[in-house]
Amino acid sequence: MSKTRTLILVTGMHRSGTSVLTRVLHLLGAGLGDDLLPAEAGINERGFWEHKHLLSINERLLEALEHTWYDFRPLPENWLKNPFIETLHAEATDFLRQELGNAPLAAIKDPRLCLLLPFWESAASNAGFIPKVVLATRDPSEVAGSLCRRDPLVFQAALMLWLEYSLQAEHDSRGMQRAVVDYATLLSDWRSTVRTLADALEIQWPADPDQAGDAIDRAVDPSLKHQHRNATEKGSSLLSLAEEVHRTLNHSTLDPARMDELRDRFRTLQADCRELTDALAGSTRKLFRLNNELQSLGSAHQQALTTLDKRDRQLEARTREWQQFGKELEYCRSVVTERDEQLQKLTREYEELVSHPMIRVVRKLFMRDRDETDR
Repeated sequence: MSKTRTLILVTGMHRSGTSVLTRVLHLLGAGLGDDLLPAEAGINERGFWEHKHLLSINERLLEALEHTWYDFRPLPENWLKNPFIETLHAEATDFLRQELGNAPLAAIKDPRLCLLLPFWESAASNAGFIPKVVLATRDPSEVAGSLCRRDPLVFQAALMLWLEYSLQAEHDSRGMQRAVVDYATLLSDWRSTVRTLADALEIQWPADPDQAGDAIDRAVDPSLKHQHRNATEKGSSLLSLAEEVHRTLNHSTLDPARMDELRDRFRTLQADCRELTDALAGSTRKLFRLNNELQSLGSAHQQALTTLDKRDRQLEARTREWQQFGKELEYCRSVVTERDEQLQKLTREYEELVSHPMIRVVRKLFMRDRDETDR
């Protein structure tokens, strides 16, 4: 299959604006496939723009590596040589061919791509695409705050996640055409952003940005940004490192050597604090497990409440029916009582009439006349 099609791999930590960015790419003509995750109130009201099959592959891949999306420790060395990877790699290639193979420009988005970029770069090439990368960034303090609101994470763990995702995506995207898009810039000036993207990735949008402008204006809604910079965390060395990574990523010229220095600092920090890092990672895993159990219990509780409400409505309906039946029964009883009284009255009147002397005389005369007639 000739490599004449482009696949944009949208990378970026959770809560970094990747959903809005992917929506913009879709409005500009990038194919995303059909079976996308639905929107979720309170988290992504406008939609995630992630393909369910892509997410499934990534979840199984991380599970095979005994990893989770919220584990801020690096993946095992040589993880691509894991025996299970080959099967998933074939599935990923087929997925791209079947879901996106007819699109001259396509895009896939899932924050886990930051950790799994070499896997998807290879799958995209096998499927006949030229893979290109967009590094989506956002102020790490805002990302960490948003994550802590959504998930059972402490601020430091969220920062470490941001660093792991951002540094790994930058490192693994070297050698591919790539561009950096910051969430704040996208919200403030999406037109300039899409022009920069087109130039950096050497692509032509299938849809005219001017014609798609109204739809993109609605998609790029600054009111969707609920989290703002956390000024109370100033002075944290971890935050300072994250801020330096963020600035370097968004510099007019991305310096790989400087990024290597920052990545080495982060790896040194992880190594020097290995016991504490492992403990925090273990605690985070337990928190997520408990949170999932609580959500499951909450879901079961809500289902029970819904069932009880349904039964209450059914009981109220049956009660109204019985009340109506009682009224009808009472009416029937009153009618029967009235008819009984009428019947008793008629019976008395009949008996009085039959016992009247004149009636007796008439009956005797009638009986005599009939006897004579019979003779």
